[in-house]
Amino acid sequence: MTGGGGDQQGYLEDFEKLTGRTSSSGCGWTTDLRTQAMERFQSLGFPSTRDEEWKYTNVDALRNARLRVVDPVVQSTAQIGDAFWSDDWGRYELNFPRIGDAPGSIDTSDGDVFIGHLADAMASRQPWVESHLGRYVDYQDHAFRALNTAFMEDGGAVWLGPGRTLDRAVGLVFLAASGHGANYIQHPRTLVVVGAGSSLTLVEAYAGSAENAYCNNAVTEVVLEEDAVLDHYRLLRGGIQAFHI
Repeated sequence: MTGGGGDQQGYLEDFEKLTGRTSSSGCGWTTDLRTQAMERFQSLGFPSTRDEEWKYTNVDALRNARLRVVDPVVQSTAQIGDAFWSDDWGRYELNFPRIGDAPGSIDTSDGDVFIGHLADAMASRQPWVESHLGRYVDYQDHAFRALNTAFMEDGGAVWLGPGRTLDRAVGLVFLAASGHGANYIQHPRTLVVVGAGSSLTLVEAYAGSAENAYCNNAVTEVVLEEDAVLDHYRLLRGGIQAFHI
């Protein structure tokens, strides 16, 4: 991979803003992890077709788009638009970014189950999150994974204790908001842990408008303990100018 340069400058500036925005969160371990990942991204640079893993995937258009990271607070005016699925399909659903006063987690009336936003899990279930987040995705030789880890701020968090089966699927809807003056990138990070003997159906859905070029650089870490079962679906409905990693 090729090292840094002008195509990284915007990401460095946005990373400084993120660091300032999250410096008071009290999660020093996430700050360290983000910083290490950003340093690795600077060293790797964007991949090129000279790299074996990217031999048939030219990312020049993405690199040249000069995408910027959008503050989640600014993004909160996003609208869902057309539904991904019919309302009669029972599911636990969370939207990213959260719409209005929507809660950060869903009450399943089961103390051994958590379905919520990663940002809330970082605050309320830090020992569980810290023991898993960033432990399974190796970013040392993968620039986009490093970039996601550097900018991970929110996403889904799903945990099932041992011997649990939910009465419905979990749907995570990631929206690329419209109305921004610049092309932008977001880095959804999802952590899923399915306990021993438990089963889960998980649907990740991604949608966005055609107004701007944008990118979802998404990473999902999944842990399946002994005899756990996961049915995992991804639905992509991006705009014509969208990138999805």
